[in-house]
Amino acid sequence: MHWILDWLLVFVGAFFVGVVYAVFIRRTSHAFDVVSALKASNFGSMLYASGAFVIISYTDNYWLLIPATIGDWVGNSCGTIYDIWKKTRRIEWRKVMSIEEKK
Repeated sequence: MHWILDWLLVFVGAFFVGVVYAVFIRRTSHAFDVVSALKASNFGSMLYASGAFVIISYTDNYWLLIPATIGDWVGNSCGTIYDIWKKTRRIEWRKVMSIEEKK
């Protein structure tokens, strides 16, 4: 039963690493002002801390690389999809606002 908790914690930790990494990459590619750079720095710090947790976990048990890899893949996918959705939603909202202003 103890190994299930280990697998779950490593999966969740790696999922968090994946989400933060995906958002970090997208934020740094658009960091043209101080606020965006600070947001990217915050994501970088979270990435470092959560990555350290995952690495420490699987150095004792190499089988934990399986949930770490799966969790990271799922996290990267979810983080990228969320960030793209958020950006496109913002663009669509701006289009809606500009149409209403023209009326």
